[in-house]
Amino acid sequence: MEIDGQLMKEQFLIRFEVDSHQIDANTFVNYLIHFNTTIQEINKSLAPERKIVIKITAFERGSFLAFIEFQSWLDQIISLLPFNPFDHLSEIVATYKVVIEIRKHLMGKKAQKITQDGDFIVIENADGSIIKISKKAYDISTNNPVVNEAIKKQFETLEQDEQIDSVELLAKDGSTVIHVNRDEFEGLASTPSPTTEVEPFDTSQLAILNIVKFSFDPKYKSDFYYQGRKISAYIKDKSFYDDVDRGDKFSKGDSLEVVMDVKKVYDPSVDHDVIKGYEIREVKRHIPRGEKGQLEIDL
Repeated sequence: MEIDGQLMKEQFLIRFEVDSHQIDANTFVNYLIHFNTTIQEINKSLAPERKIVIKITAFERGSFLAFIEFQSWLDQIISLLPFNPFDHLSEIVATYKVVIEIRKHLMGKKAQKITQDGDFIVIENADGSIIKISKKAYDISTNNPVVNEAIKKQFETLEQDEQIDSVELLAKDGSTVIHVNRDEFEGLASTPSPTTEVEPFDTSQLAILNIVKFSFDPKYKSDFYYQGRKISAYIKDKSFYDDVDRGDKFSKGDSLEVVMDVKKVYDPSVDHDVIKGYEIREVKRHIPRGEKGQLEIDL
């Protein structure tokens, strides 16, 4: 990354564990092409206005090593940047690592359960083990077909070359960032399935609902106006229906003061919690239409 005449970069090594000091050219070239595609696409997802270049610099004997550099070119002075360029390059690699970890966690099988925990997504695999990852990485893993196809091609390439025992990405200090063994290649080359709908969660709130159509049977939903929009909801308050059976009368335009559960699910494609439905847990008060002045919620 060149800023004020100086090159700023992140260096990594890709190490292929092989029986000799040679590697098939097709394996090497195809893997690096798809690796580059993955990294470039992750960069686009994280910060489309920033450009990076991946360069291969040299080779070393031993296990087959490819030295790579992530470089990004900016024409601003570093003190004026709204982000740390080193952090951005590290974030790309960290995101790539998480995407690989998701695929290793699922190994081509469908997720057992996916839930939201604050700013994180928790994925339970078919064996019952779980991982917790950021929403951003989950979104890239599940909703970016270019990333998924490029990673699939990386490990298809390695799986087809029987010489390759493992592959790993190393930081410049020699520490392992990612390590994948041959027995994991097939699973990572499979189409990922972390697409089970995220488990819904409830938020409860006090609300005033204006009756549009009331159902006297708890098996059916009633229609209301809530905050200016029409909604439908089951009423789960048994004591309320006991009062109805005793003769309480309801008409269009009446209001109910209720404790209502709002059922939501996290949608990673828009990074937002989407309302999936409503359920009335408790009816606190019935307000006939002639008593609109009494709509204050009693806390």
